[in-house]
Amino acid sequence: MPPPSTIPAPARAEVVVGLAIIMAIFKTRRSASVDEANLLKYRPIRS
Repeated sequence: MPPPSTIPAPARAEVVVGLAIIMAIFKTRRSASVDEANLLKYRPIRS
């Protein structure tokens, strides 16, 4: 694995955004299962 300094900044930013999306999904659904296709549908957040 190359040292982090050799990985381009845009690639590192994409990884961070992807992880943030996964963490947000897990936080709201308590599941990160890719089998739940309806997870990607828009649903307003209930307050």
